[in-house]
Amino acid sequence: VDEAPRRVIPYVEGQLLGLRPGAATPECRCLMGASYSAVVALQVMLARPAFKHFALGSPSVCFDPAILDDVRTGAAAGATAASGARVGIWVGAREHEGTKKGPDGKAFVPGNVHDKMVEGCRDLAEALRDRGVVVEGVHELLGEDHGTMKPALVSRGLMWLAQGRASV
Repeated sequence: VDEAPRRVIPYVEGQLLGLRPGAATPECRCLMGASYSAVVALQVMLARPAFKHFALGSPSVCFDPAILDDVRTGAAAGATAASGARVGIWVGAREHEGTKKGPDGKAFVPGNVHDKMVEGCRDLAEALRDRGVVVEGVHELLGEDHGTMKPALVSRGLMWLAQGRASV
């Protein structure tokens, strides 16, 4: 997580985007992630202010609730708030579907990977807000589940970033 801003940002900005060193600042950067990569984006946000905007799709904090404790009690969340970071959180609307039994009698979670995914996202938003971080959302992507929400996250996240607000 500490190496990402130091290594990844110069590579993306210089090699992929052709920008000169220092041309992009945290104010014009957005880090986007879905599921576990959203948790990595959250960790980058808390560790280092290399980005100003974070678009998180169904961050999988429900698999490791200690992440929420880190947000609630860690000094990093306060530093993130002081940096003026802006966070948008999206989930697939079908992620509300709980565990069901299939025709074979085995339990499965349609449209989701965990019964507490949406609740975990709402808890994350609340924990960040309690620490002073600007959180816009949790927004639901209609018709999407945990697996299909990623393309919708990209399009909605880019609209959110371009508009400077989350009413998309």
